[in-house]
Amino acid sequence: MEPSSLSSSSAIATLGVTAFAAYLAIRAYRRSTGTNAENGAANLPWNLPLIGHTFQNIEYERIASVGGEREMVNVSILGMDMLSVWSQEDVKHAFTKALTHWGTSWPSRWVDLQGQASLAVVDDPAQHKRLRLLIGQAISKGNLDAAFPFLLQSAETTVANMVADATVKENVTVLPYSREFTFAAIVSFFFGSRQEDVARMLVHLHNFELWTQGMMDFLLPVWIGGPFARAMVARQSILDTIVQIIQERKEKEQGGDKTDGLAALIGQLEDFEIGDSFITLLFAGYDTTSSAISTAMHAWTFELDASEKELLSKEISAANITDATSLTNLPVLDAFCKEVLRWKSPIPGVFRKAKTDCVLHSGNIVREGSLVNIPFIAMFDNPNGFPEPRKFKLARFLNPSLEDRNAQSYRYVPFGAGPRQCIGMSLARLEMKVFLVLLLKNYRLLPTGKPSALQALPIQCMKPYVQFEKIREE
Repeated sequence: MEPSSLSSSSAIATLGVTAFAAYLAIRAYRRSTGTNAENGAANLPWNLPLIGHTFQNIEYERIASVGGEREMVNVSILGMDMLSVWSQEDVKHAFTKALTHWGTSWPSRWVDLQGQASLAVVDDPAQHKRLRLLIGQAISKGNLDAAFPFLLQSAETTVANMVADATVKENVTVLPYSREFTFAAIVSFFFGSRQEDVARMLVHLHNFELWTQGMMDFLLPVWIGGPFARAMVARQSILDTIVQIIQERKEKEQGGDKTDGLAALIGQLEDFEIGDSFITLLFAGYDTTSSAISTAMHAWTFELDASEKELLSKEISAANITDATSLTNLPVLDAFCKEVLRWKSPIPGVFRKAKTDCVLHSGNIVREGSLVNIPFIAMFDNPNGFPEPRKFKLARFLNPSLEDRNAQSYRYVPFGAGPRQCIGMSLARLEMKVFLVLLLKNYRLLPTGKPSALQALPIQCMKPYVQFEKIREE
């Protein structure tokens, strides 16, 4: 190619890139000023190209200063334009009318990773109700009670490994160990009636970590073999093992033994629906619950008021961990876990897509096909529901008054609400409490001098560095 041709091609490419950058800048500016003509709400300033308001949308003061009394503002998150709403009335509407007025909104690759039969993906009301009913029966109190010994054993193993590593390592952070525990806990709940099945599934921890990495790959073509492509291969490997286990149980006529989550679903759902349901449980509970446990360790060590720590410590010391029910009778621990999920919500928020034109409490209309965002992190920082929101205070949830409960209603929704509320909520809470009680009943957490690290996105948590001191029985 002649030098002049190369120069011409380079100039055209440069012009194209410049034009595209200018388009992004102009588009971002237009969405940073005034109001949205379609829904009448204000646009949040400083809409950065591509990134948009992804980080600003988690700051309550930022969105509230623009949203005002209407409690809504137009934002752009990772290139997607949407209306962020946080009034109690609008949040209630978005959750309680989730099947009739609001649908799900997932990137296409997330749909592929979760599966078409995933409860999180299915939009058809009748299909969603059928799946939720059957999966909900699998996550019954009876099955949680049956799984409790396996959860306790998983926690004991993980805590022992973490404490042992802390004796030879200068700085140990809780998060890798809480991830190991939550994966083992979900596997044990789903497959626990046959320990050989548990063992076969536990080896897929690496595959599931590959799967989670694929969630952040929105662009790379599959043929390149990037994170999304590797995640789909890992997903198939997990599903292959699940199908093998299902077939073995059917042949041995063990499908009717309702002692774990899988047994309760065999014969009720198709094999591919069971596989997608397991992936959904992992997706919903792996990073979120492990991150909450990590934040809880930070809060216990650095944030909890001395009097509240003493109150919780006494309750944990006297606790008799014999079954799942015993943990539900620990009100201070329950309040502590609730405050952990408020203070540093693992989930930034949720998206909903309007199935029809929806009228908000302010009279503003969200047109069919438009996206709405419910910003959990910002909502949980709202002083109208949580005075002194940046302070960690478990007293917020310990014997709250009627006025407190009304102020927190539809402002505190860490698991969502309505027909799309997190179906694994009971299991996640049980995992948190088992791990925390087992650890804090037996060890003191000591700071190492290295400050905790904040992980903001995609899952928010605090990552403390701690040492452990055995509590001697008196």
